[in-house]
Amino acid sequence: MALFIFGAFALLSLLDIPLLHIFYHKPLQHIEYHDWYRLLRIMGYMGTWIIVGSVYIAHDRNRHRGLAIFFSALISGAFAELTKLIVARERPVINSDIQPGWYHFRGFFSGFSDGSNLGFPSSHTAVAFGGCLMLACFLPKANRLLLMLAVGC
Repeated sequence: MALFIFGAFALLSLLDIPLLHIFYHKPLQHIEYHDWYRLLRIMGYMGTWIIVGSVYIAHDRNRHRGLAIFFSALISGAFAELTKLIVARERPVINSDIQPGWYHFRGFFSGFSDGSNLGFPSSHTAVAFGGCLMLACFLPKANRLLLMLAVGC
């Protein structure tokens, strides 16, 4: 399984920049103002998981589930932020322009001195997956929907 995940990551990394050039167009930036985009984006917002966790704490007999959901999202996001500072890979798009070349790395651990404009891994995506996957443990019939929401983030 680990070999499959590593292979998929390597393949997607090779396709990342070519797909960016195919699908990133300035006229498409208007999608950020659509409600469906905001719904998907907010899955990676920690405030969403504070609310979901609070609802579970207030209304579920197993109150620990609310804490598990909250901490799963929080720890996932924190791990992504720490990894981002260590890996120090810049975002491929700056000021609406795609950077030339392939990936731009500043060097390992250089993110601790300047953490601006770093884009890998996405902490929004990590928060979304952390929260959605823990929630899927408690709502197994909704796991496909929750996974799609996390992927959409």
